[in-house]
Order: sequence, then C-alpha cells, then structure tokens
Amino acid sequence: MNQYSITSVNRRCASCNQELQPGQSIYSVLQVNDGKLIRVDYHPTCWIGPPSEGIGYWKSKVPPNERKRAMVVDDETLLALFTRLEGASGSDQLNLRYVLALLLMRRKRLKFDSVEQMDGANYLVLTEAQSKQHFRVLDPHLDDESIMAVQQEIMRLLH
Repeated sequence: MNQYSITSVNRRCASCNQELQPGQSIYSVLQVNDGKLIRVDYHPTCWIGPPSEGIGYWKSKVPPNERKRAMVVDDETLLALFTRLEGASGSDQLNLRYVLALLLMRRKRLKFDSVEQMDGANYLVLTEAQSKQHFRVLDPHLDDESIMAVQQEIMRLLH
C-alpha cells in the first residue's frame, strides 16, 4: 500500500490569498503538481467548483489554532548536563551551563544564594534543592536573544 503525505490547511485562499479563519468553511482540492500531491484551499466566495486538474475535493472547516506544545525535559536530565559542564572553560559551554542554571532555578531545583565577584567576573552561588550541593556559575552577561538561542540549543541537544 502506498502512503501519501498531504499537507493540512495552509490557512490562505489559493485564489485571493485571504487568510482563512479558524472555524470558517473552506473548499479543498487535492491535485498533482510536479509529480507531488498537494492540497489547495479556497475561501467560499472564491470557490467556482473543482478545477479540472483536481483529483478530489471536499468542504470542511479551518481547524482551531493550536499552540505548539513545549518539549518537556525532566529536571534530572537538565541537572546531569549542568553538573557535567562544571569546570568547562569554552564560551559555548559556559553559556550553556549558565542557561541551564537559570532553567533549574526556575524549576526550583537550584536555589539562588548570592553573587560573588572574583577576578572581575560575577558568579552565581547556587544550592541544589535535594542534595544541598553548592555550585558556582559564571555569569556571561547574555542578552535575552542569546539566552533564547542557548535554550533552543539545549532542546535540540536533548531531543
């Protein structure tokens, strides 16, 4: 049996390019384009019947917008990666460890104790909630955009 990959609603009318709203009735056509099956959606006011190149057509409604589900990574995995990076010296590794510390503080696995200054640098002093182990984490002074980029890299690494 052959399997075909057909896209879901693309949320734009193929004729007038108007945005198709969740819950709105639409007409969809399945057709072949460059040897591939594609789905083409139409706003009801643009529907004049199925095109001659269509294989099939149907009437449906635009599904509701769904929020993308966040990938879930357990605290133990994050803590293990954080611990493995202790003593790392590369800037990417230091950034990764810092962002992991922020995530683990947010999840209440690490508790903020203080900030220490040493050799002109700031270090977060943290305590692990269960083992009471202390950690010192260099603050690389990342901006919000850099923190988001490191978070995305963490999710890429763990999934």
